[in-house]
Amino acid sequence: MNTRRWIILGVAAAVGLLSVPVLAQPSTMPGHMGAGGQATDRPLSIGQAETIARQVLGRSGYAGLAPGHIMEFSNNFYVAVKYKVGGQGAFEFLIDRYTGAVHPEPQSMMWNTRFGHMAGTGGAGYSGGMMGQGYGGGTTGPGCGTMGPSMMGPGAGPRIAGPTSPARGAQSVTLAQAKALAQQFLDARLAGTTLDDAIAFPGYYTLDVARDGKVIGMLSVNAYSGQVWYHVWHGTFIQEKDLD
Repeated sequence: MNTRRWIILGVAAAVGLLSVPVLAQPSTMPGHMGAGGQATDRPLSIGQAETIARQVLGRSGYAGLAPGHIMEFSNNFYVAVKYKVGGQGAFEFLIDRYTGAVHPEPQSMMWNTRFGHMAGTGGAGYSGGMMGQGYGGGTTGPGCGTMGPSMMGPGAGPRIAGPTSPARGAQSVTLAQAKALAQQFLDARLAGTTLDDAIAFPGYYTLDVARDGKVIGMLSVNAYSGQVWYHVWHGTFIQEKDLD
């Protein structure tokens, strides 16, 4: 390969890097890093995570939204954002337990018809994408997901597309139907587990998974296709807190 062609390919690669979306740029929220920009040895408390969640929403400009619920897992904090009026679910995001970095939840990015990639389009949403892969139509596939390295921009709230106009097309899966599909999935793959709390978000539902009355994980069900997406990225459940 001649020198001129190497130069052309190098320029193309540089342009490609500059065009990577903000969501793909790794960063951390300020104020929770050790010396030299390294993660601290001790995890954040649930109170510190709550503070970060409120700061994220404060910078987002969505005055009508607030953190409604936070859950601490061994890998991250999960935050459910709700509307202040009515308490309807809006979207979800994660906070790293050691760095305070903020990540969109994979299913919130891919399935949310008001704040995610499917904003304003309706339909079944994606079964994979920038932050993860979702498998299984209803209860037929493995129904798991893997989370990639995508993170939020420096000191910013979730870079979500919205809110926009309501999605076209009515959701075809009710909450009751979503629970039935989710339980079928659990019976086939996690025998002895049941469903606990559920929150409806635009285009999908997220439900807690419990064993012997104790939360062990979460899953989401697409409100158009019935696809089940188990959250494999949280780790072990530790505690939760209502923020209403």
